[in-house]
Amino acid sequence: MGDDGGGRRGALTALVLAATLLLATPAARAEEPGAEDWSLSSTVVKALRDGDTRTLAQLVDFPLRSAEGMARGRDRVAWDDLDELGRLLATKELTEAWLDEQPRFFESATLYNLRVLDDPDAGWGPVPRRRVLQVVAKASRTGELTDLVVVATPDGRLLDLLVGEPYVADHNPLGPEGLQPEGRPELDELTVRWPDAVDAYDREAVEELVDELLVADRLREQRAITETLHRSPRAAVAALLERVLVMDESSAPDAVAQAALMQALETITGRGTSFSAVAAFDEDEGAWRAANRSELASWVRWHRRHGATFQPAAVENPVLPTHGERPVARSGDPEEDDEPEAGDDGGTPSLPGRRGPRVASAPRPKAAPRPAPRPAPTPEPGEDDAGGDGAPAAGGGGPGVTFRRPDSAPVTAAKLSEEAAAL
Repeated sequence: MGDDGGGRRGALTALVLAATLLLATPAARAEEPGAEDWSLSSTVVKALRDGDTRTLAQLVDFPLRSAEGMARGRDRVAWDDLDELGRLLATKELTEAWLDEQPRFFESATLYNLRVLDDPDAGWGPVPRRRVLQVVAKASRTGELTDLVVVATPDGRLLDLLVGEPYVADHNPLGPEGLQPEGRPELDELTVRWPDAVDAYDREAVEELVDELLVADRLREQRAITETLHRSPRAAVAALLERVLVMDESSAPDAVAQAALMQALETITGRGTSFSAVAAFDEDEGAWRAANRSELASWVRWHRRHGATFQPAAVENPVLPTHGERPVARSGDPEEDDEPEAGDDGGTPSLPGRRGPRVASAPRPKAAPRPAPRPAPTPEPGEDDAGGDGAPAAGGGGPGVTFRRPDSAPVTAAKLSEEAAAL
């Protein structure tokens, strides 16, 4: 009996020890950030706060970042193949893109917390031992927080930077784990999640518009359909992105049609896209398709985080009528459509060849009145019209009529008669 009790106690002790080891294992695996990690993270947050593109550029290892981008299908031209101007433009585009992420938040941001994350692509690519840090910044003005993911080389050079949306403490929309690094794109595992607020009717409506956009062959028609989709932006983005992914599953995807849908996505969201309808002149077809697929994966990941909350871009140069505007003419003749109609209120017609809505023009200023004609000179008493050379007018004048010579004082008809008699 004693032996049985001792055995039970031993088994219970073993279970407790095993449970203790299991619970302690995650804590043992969690790596504490070092001084270099804190220094790099603090420098990144300060550069974002100060709008310091030079410091950001100095932190980046551009050759290794380019090699990573080529391996992941993100970049199409290697850093070594760029000339000096191309490198300057690539540096400017990258640093300004980072500064454009949440600029108002970073006006008063400071480093708040830091932890080390596991690299989802550890052991792969040109940098198999990347350093991945999750940085939490805090805005002193509002008290809001935001997550950043800093991806660096083992020696602390920057490779990539991801910026999340601001949130209130303990209410991170990404969950308790916060913003995570992006691994290699695997399109087979990516699907579009429709926002919960989109009902079946809205979904069917935007899917029909996507069908119409794919068969539209006139630029004006494409713009009009895109504007209609823009009025239901979140449902439209889900429908467009889902259709692009479905098209990409075919053995020979129609990249031109996909590019048209990606252009509509860019118009609605304001988020730029690098999707290309055709390969560059000296670009390998495999590299071109890999880059397009990487871009699609990036859009799907963005949509998962922001698909239900993003703010659509403003509609620029609308082609559809809005409240109070004249409807778009549909006669088919651009010149005829621009003719003013009977009873027109003076609106300004569209330019020739553009059948857009007429816009009421400002009232035209009235022409200045013409000056009144100068009155004819009033003849003096006894004065009558004379010929251009000073001779009496036809019919002559009486003795009391006065004439003017061009170069002499006025003379009377009587005086002229005396001079004629003397001759």
